[in-house]
Amino acid sequence: FALMLGLATGHYCLDLRKPRDRAVLHKLAGIAQAERLAAQQGACADTSQHANAWNFRNERWNRAPVCLTASSCAQLVDGVLEFDYVSTQRPDSSAGPMSTRRFRILLRLMGLREALDTATDDDATVDASTAGSRGEQDHTNPYAPPATEKEADEVAKRWRDWLASSHERISPSLYSEAYELMQKGLVPAMARSADAEPSAAATGQQQPTKKRPTSSKKKTTKAATKAAKKGGKKGTGSSSKTETASRPPTPAADALDPLDDHVAAAPVPPTNPTPQYREFAHRLAILRANLGHNHFSVAQVRRLVCAFPRDSYLRVEVLLAVFSRIVDLRHLDALLDGELDDDERAEAVHRLGYLNTLCPLTVDRHYKMNLKVPDEREMAAVLVKLAMVEPGENWIGEQFRRKESVPCTPGWELPLEWEEDLAHYGILELRYESSAKGCKPDVAARRSLLPRFLCGRAAAS
Repeated sequence: FALMLGLATGHYCLDLRKPRDRAVLHKLAGIAQAERLAAQQGACADTSQHANAWNFRNERWNRAPVCLTASSCAQLVDGVLEFDYVSTQRPDSSAGPMSTRRFRILLRLMGLREALDTATDDDATVDASTAGSRGEQDHTNPYAPPATEKEADEVAKRWRDWLASSHERISPSLYSEAYELMQKGLVPAMARSADAEPSAAATGQQQPTKKRPTSSKKKTTKAATKAAKKGGKKGTGSSSKTETASRPPTPAADALDPLDDHVAAAPVPPTNPTPQYREFAHRLAILRANLGHNHFSVAQVRRLVCAFPRDSYLRVEVLLAVFSRIVDLRHLDALLDGELDDDERAEAVHRLGYLNTLCPLTVDRHYKMNLKVPDEREMAAVLVKLAMVEPGENWIGEQFRRKESVPCTPGWELPLEWEEDLAHYGILELRYESSAKGCKPDVAARRSLLPRFLCGRAAAS
């Protein structure tokens, strides 16, 4: 029902043999077509993952990576299709966040006592009735947790679908080394449930432009350029401890056994969600059902997020549920950096993308970008531009590896050539810092980058 309310942002796992799931896909394809057309008519920057203006992300059909468009959605008639969708429709210019009174009513409906500023007599009454219904099912309460086994199984299925496609477990992705090996025929392709091969439209993903490695001549780095200008000042770029680049395989991707050399072993995840997850998944369903035409400020979303536990990315699910209704998206960094831990922040970026969540006015944080992925490469280009125009050593602990399965290049620093021609390959990891000694943010340069991000789009009239 979320699509009927205009809430398209979220994770989808559709069994295309079912008429209802096919109807969801066709409805979503229509929304994607309308949003793509609106962005093109408004001359908006492309913030999509594949640089094709379609807002589908992390797509997999029968566990094999694909690139979805409206036409390919119409051609898929069977199999299991998994993807994330990010709606780029912004609230109307006249829209404002919901009033404090209505927001408190929503919190009471969800049974979130801890999110209320003060406890009134009315709040206590509602909370007591909600707390009393947790131990035994109240069949007269429309907001009671799922009572039937079928409803409980649906919660478990959504939980498994989410974890199997999380940033830690999705394998292979369209731009991963594992998929590149599969395309070259070095490892067997993943088994498909359907006998037929996917349609040309479904598999017509854009292949990133491959560039040959640059020559062995010594590159000019930003640090070296600044040192020359300041009379031999040494760069401050340091190398932090490397992380394992490969991702653990999803439990459903057993067909990728030949890639074990490239994938690190991971502990077997639990097969069912915790009782706490089931309880708060129900409260999340109440939130979706009561959104209506309401909008939120980032401050209100922070209160919602903080009321949910750190259990299987529940906080990220809350953010996705209300993402399209946030009126002050430029301040979303306060939530990402203040309320989400490193793992949750990486998951939010995985689902939504850097260009849809961040604001160039506040870029001081840690980044890990695959330069094969178009939107992540665009984010890297923004950081390169800022590094060139802002004074000081603002790239801290930068690391670069040519592939996921190889170690980082020792002593690597930002090449000056990247200002004009950014590499189309490799994993770039760094922390951007503009508040350290000798660093100063260039506000004018950052404002000029706003149109590249979703938060810089003009509100709908």
